[in-house]
Amino acid sequence: IGENLEPQYLMLPRISYFTVALDKVQKSFQKYISPDLKNNEFWIDYKGTPLKMQFPIGVLCDMHNRESETPWNLTLHFSSLPSQLLSFPTRESIESQFLSYVKEADALKHRGKVLQTLGMKDRKQLWQGLITDKFSQFLGINQKLMDSSG
Repeated sequence: IGENLEPQYLMLPRISYFTVALDKVQKSFQKYISPDLKNNEFWIDYKGTPLKMQFPIGVLCDMHNRESETPWNLTLHFSSLPSQLLSFPTRESIESQFLSYVKEADALKHRGKVLQTLGMKDRKQLWQGLITDKFSQFLGINQKLMDSSG
């Protein structure tokens, strides 16, 4: 868009994903973005290294921000997606991936027994708590997954 734009700052939870913040970002840059731009054309880099946005923010920060720079200065791009990146993941694909990770973790820790007892409502509550940064909503279900008894 241009080098003379004012920096935009967002506080995002480490356990969340950049995809979740896309609506806020689009609103901040709306007057600079072409209306026909698709979400999959967005990408973010840190000091020239493209970030794989299918990973949680905290994982990306730990991998790339070794100097613990705060705020973590990232560059948002609206075109020329690097070939090593997947297109900007959708909320639905991130949710599916997240639930797959939860299922895998439950299989390793509890032989899949916890998720068998959780309904779709509980799984949605876990995801909604994560993306809305409502820890109490997330914690209720996550506690069952973290329990090491048995």
